[in-house]
Amino acid sequence: VSAQNICKEFSDLVSIVHGDSERTATIICSQNEPKANALVYVSDSKTLTKLLDSPVSLIVTNEKLAATVKPNDKTILATKNVYLAMAMINKKFFSLKFLYQPFDGQRIHKTATVHSTAKVAATAIISPNVVIHPNVTIGERTFIGANSVIETNSSVGDDCVIHPQVYIGHTVQIGPRCEVQPHTTIGTDGFGYAHDASGNNFRLPHTGPTIIENDVHIGANV
Repeated sequence: VSAQNICKEFSDLVSIVHGDSERTATIICSQNEPKANALVYVSDSKTLTKLLDSPVSLIVTNEKLAATVKPNDKTILATKNVYLAMAMINKKFFSLKFLYQPFDGQRIHKTATVHSTAKVAATAIISPNVVIHPNVTIGERTFIGANSVIETNSSVGDDCVIHPQVYIGHTVQIGPRCEVQPHTTIGTDGFGYAHDASGNNFRLPHTGPTIIENDVHIGANV
């Protein structure tokens, strides 16, 4: 991606201070391991000085620091918020889409078990050893990671990422553009018990839905 394209996409967040606007970066790198043809983010002057002598191509820093840099062979981009710039630029231009591709080119892997009543969109990807129960709906461009389980009457919306080893119980509704990280469980029974006069516990059946709305990110082991 070129500096010009970054600034065009995020014109209210990033601007070029100086340097070649057509200079490009093909990867991102850390401050401690600068690489050629890379974009790097920096918020302190000491690190910035070191990176000016490194092989990186594009440097994104805060406006105050950017104003102190003399023209050199780097393209310097200024922003009011380095962390926000990192979040937006990386998501748009350096996302890890290669992680969410069909395994061995199989959109629905041969080891997956998909019930005949399930509705899986033509662009969804179902990874190895996934189990999809009756009357489940999987939306367009959604990725279901290996060894995940989705139980009866649940739905996962469009453009979702369900990472490996996620359990989604019955009657769960997940909206579009959600991401669920590994080892998370959604829609199991809560701690619901009735008690009689003697203090005995009677477990309450949990039959209602769990609803996750749009654009939700759920971390690992939740």
